[in-house]
Amino acid sequence: MTFLSLYVVCVLAFIPKCRSLCSKPEIINFSPQGFSLGIGHTFKTFPTPSVFACMEMCISYPMCRSIDLNREIGECRLQVKSSVTDPGLLVSTPNTFHMDKEHFPQTLMDNVCQTLSCDNKTMCRGYSGCVPVLDGKTCGSPPSVPNAGAIPAGPFPVGHTHNYTCNVHYTPVHESYTTCQENGKWSNVLFRCQEECPVHHPDANLTNVKVTSTSIGTTLSYTCHWNKSMTLNSTCKADGTWTSSASICPTAPPDCFDTHDSCWYQFNFAYDTAFNGCPDGDRFVRRTKYSSAPFVGVVLCSPTRYKILLGANLTGTFLNVGDGDGQGEDLCELVGGLEMNAYLPGDYRNAPEMTGYARKYLGEEFQLQPIAGETTWRCNSWYQCAVQIPGTPEPDCMSATPLCWYSFNVWLDNSCNSCNACSGGQIFVKRTNYTSAPFLAVQLCSSTGYKLFLGSSLGGKFMHIADASGTGEDHCELVGGSELSASTGTVYMISSSYFGYRRHHVGEQFSLGSFNEFPRYYECGVPIPGTDIVV
Repeated sequence: MTFLSLYVVCVLAFIPKCRSLCSKPEIINFSPQGFSLGIGHTFKTFPTPSVFACMEMCISYPMCRSIDLNREIGECRLQVKSSVTDPGLLVSTPNTFHMDKEHFPQTLMDNVCQTLSCDNKTMCRGYSGCVPVLDGKTCGSPPSVPNAGAIPAGPFPVGHTHNYTCNVHYTPVHESYTTCQENGKWSNVLFRCQEECPVHHPDANLTNVKVTSTSIGTTLSYTCHWNKSMTLNSTCKADGTWTSSASICPTAPPDCFDTHDSCWYQFNFAYDTAFNGCPDGDRFVRRTKYSSAPFVGVVLCSPTRYKILLGANLTGTFLNVGDGDGQGEDLCELVGGLEMNAYLPGDYRNAPEMTGYARKYLGEEFQLQPIAGETTWRCNSWYQCAVQIPGTPEPDCMSATPLCWYSFNVWLDNSCNSCNACSGGQIFVKRTNYTSAPFLAVQLCSSTGYKLFLGSSLGGKFMHIADASGTGEDHCELVGGSELSASTGTVYMISSSYFGYRRHHVGEQFSLGSFNEFPRYYECGVPIPGTDIVV
């Protein structure tokens, strides 16, 4: 232990009988300022600011082994224990000096009290001898502490120390001792038994946590069930509860999450909040087709307005996205939407410069680099892509063989009432064989007459279809019919054009573009839903 060295100053007013100190300075060894034995071993307390007065009083009591002096409040405590024999008892205590009797100045120890051999029931009063001031003084039973062991019955002599212990599943807090004092009272009891944390951990359902100890202060390390790349920590708090980290653990995602057409999965991913118009919204993720940014995350303002971000993995931080050839319309592709249906706030000029994902054109891989701010890569605080998120889960049979019809009121382009002869009719949805337009919606006029639409996702807008080399007869292929027996009612818009899907011939992928001629209805010789499975 490190000790301060203080030279004794000759202060005759305090110790008039120790005049030899003036001619022979001694070194007094204190423990570092700010330590004590606490109050659990104190048998006598009295007011004084003087370390010499405190030491002299200790010398006069044979049972005193050390002193604690708090100069701020001017209080001396005489202790029945010493840090020399019990170093583990020394605790940090502000504004307090501790000194063991073994380190008192020899000039103080060389007095008549050292030759009288007084016992612990007495007090040495110099040439008056050993006075039995403690004889017959006792304390009753120690104060009881909830959830601690049984309290022994008194009486107990001055200087007797009781050590508390906690019952099973309780943790000791503060010093566990109390001592019978000269005034017949036990020293203040700060000790308490805190209920330990439960054996069943609150994170058990989502993690592999194992409770190895339930004591206060215990820290456990573990990982999520589904994603083991993160190390989580939980601590048993002083109130007997565990801290929880499982909120960042994903539950096992649905099977569709890892398919080619990944579905949305609610997951509280971490993200860069530097420019987010949807703070504190629900978060969803799904896979992308881009190896440079395999995950897209959205923070919802509403099901149709959201902040779009990209991430390298689920446990990392998702970053903002910049568009180098537009305002970000083509980023709607990431959520299953179309750039022609994008609606943006146009607030990219307010975005600070930050590191994010960037690309110029639809279909390009992304690059990590500075975006927004003074760069040419535009980033918006939110996006509307005519896609509802998370939307309705797709029935399994839509990806099975044979495909089923799904009776679902998808979002149809009804901006032109005269363009749809079957407006208001029942709607069925089915998957197509075309990656450019993976979903077909059919709105019935009757089982054999219907209007056809194509869409990029179930939650997005379904749009009209144009035929660049006919009047739409080859579109009957989408419902299992033949263009040879097809009949269509074509509408020709002179004053306006519409965006939608188009192609020249059967088997071609569809492209997006504008046109002013497309069918109002189809008769393909195929009843819908017919004998197909319907969900």
